[in-house]
Amino acid sequence: MIVSDQQREENFQEYLRLLNNPDYVDVTFDEQSGGVSAIHLDHKFDKQMGPFGRRRGDYEKEVTSILRTNGHRVLLGSEENPYYLKNNDGLLNDLPMDIKTVESNIVDYLKKATTPSAEWF
Repeated sequence: MIVSDQQREENFQEYLRLLNNPDYVDVTFDEQSGGVSAIHLDHKFDKQMGPFGRRRGDYEKEVTSILRTNGHRVLLGSEENPYYLKNNDGLLNDLPMDIKTVESNIVDYLKKATTPSAEWF
């Protein structure tokens, strides 16, 4: 088991709540890790193909799956935004999160990483 008994129970209760919420799809509870994930109906997945032949939105789904199988609570939220403000992708363990990739600029990032002034964080 990856999460504590208390966290597992909280995640399971969240799973049941989301399972009964018609605004969420792909509600999944991982029995082994105790993680849970769900996707809001208004979450928008980027369908643009990246340079490695994958749709960019596929990375969000993959990251969500990895986090869930490691015991985390991952909710990809609504991206409906009437005020055109920057939205995050959702919540990770009740904290705002945004999933980013470097796929489109990987060559630039690798070049920068080899310079003497490169910083890693």
